[in-house]
Amino acid sequence: MLFSLLKGLEICFIYLLNCGKLYNKQGTKNCLNATDMFRQKRFSADQVCNETNADLVIVNSCPENEITFEKRSNEKQCETKPNCLGKTLVYHCVKCNENLVEVCAPSSPIVGRCCAVFDSGVWRVVEDYSSPCTDCPFKYLSPDCFSYDTCVKTKKTYHTTQSIYYETTRTIFSNDEGTKHNVHDRMEHSSPNIITIVLAIIAATAIALSCLVVLICYRLHKKGLIMKEKQNGSEYEKRCPEGVNNQLLIENGNVNSEPT
Repeated sequence: MLFSLLKGLEICFIYLLNCGKLYNKQGTKNCLNATDMFRQKRFSADQVCNETNADLVIVNSCPENEITFEKRSNEKQCETKPNCLGKTLVYHCVKCNENLVEVCAPSSPIVGRCCAVFDSGVWRVVEDYSSPCTDCPFKYLSPDCFSYDTCVKTKKTYHTTQSIYYETTRTIFSNDEGTKHNVHDRMEHSSPNIITIVLAIIAATAIALSCLVVLICYRLHKKGLIMKEKQNGSEYEKRCPEGVNNQLLIENGNVNSEPT
């Protein structure tokens, strides 16, 4: 048990150390972005879905139920749009930066109990590991993201639907067949969820270790006192056996008086 706790604490400190190396002028955001880039799906240049850009719009809210979802989906008519690499486009309502957007994009699995986000680097809907979702299943399809309130809440409110344009999108691809990477401008996240979770784990582990050490010390101290009392009693009996016997005789009234 003690070994497991120490091992968990060691892993937490290693993670924080790696994050600390990325902590510069931009703060904890870099650590979050590094985690996103590490776990984010990798796409090659020919896997970018440029077709999704034509129908991307900002909306005030996402559908509240299946009926509204079907209505908006029919209005969008994504299935009639040019497909992406042979995959039919389907209706999505997801986050993009601080906005909610409606977009026609290929359906993709979202894995890891997190929200979905429209990625302007590859023009696809992918996992957003910086937005954990306790209400979400471990794996679900990206079009279903609208049904999880945690994933469709935004700070901004729009009364009209607007077309969304991206002024800067920087994508870098490697030509190696073995590795395909893309680097693009990602959304900023103000709340360091991952750091908070790690710090909470470290605090809980430290408290558990402290309680365990105190308990062990208390038991050892108590055991030492008992052993010491037994040892002192044995030494006294060895040194004064006659005194002990005489004391018992006196108490029983069996001691004879000496002759005068």
